[in-house]
Amino acid sequence: NGQLEGARDATIAEIDRLRLALSTLESEKANLLDAAEARDLEWGEAKVKIGGLEEDLARALGDVEETRSRESDLRAKIEKDNHEAVVVELDKSKATRAEIEGAMRQANKALQLSRAETVSIRRQLEWDLTSAKE
Repeated sequence: NGQLEGARDATIAEIDRLRLALSTLESEKANLLDAAEARDLEWGEAKVKIGGLEEDLARALGDVEETRSRESDLRAKIEKDNHEAVVVELDKSKATRAEIEGAMRQANKALQLSRAETVSIRRQLEWDLTSAKE
């Protein structure tokens, strides 16, 4: 009888330990799923940010082309009229273009950083999902 009671107590203790371990694993699984969902939201936000940066870059490229076109027109005026006011306009146009190109370079750098962040978030999300499935 004493041995049976000892074995029964040991079995009950083992069942309790296994229940606690199962509860812990379920909690960890829930935490991993929450983390994966948060990463999924970050991924969506990063995609929106990249889209905005791409739009900014496209606008900047359009502005550069427009500025180049104006420069070309101004050069033609200089050749035709050779007036000092036209030269001043050309200098302003070059300065504007330099500012736009600087902004475009900054937007391009930000886009590259966002893409790198997006890749990192995607990899983390994939890892989190793999871990959650296990």
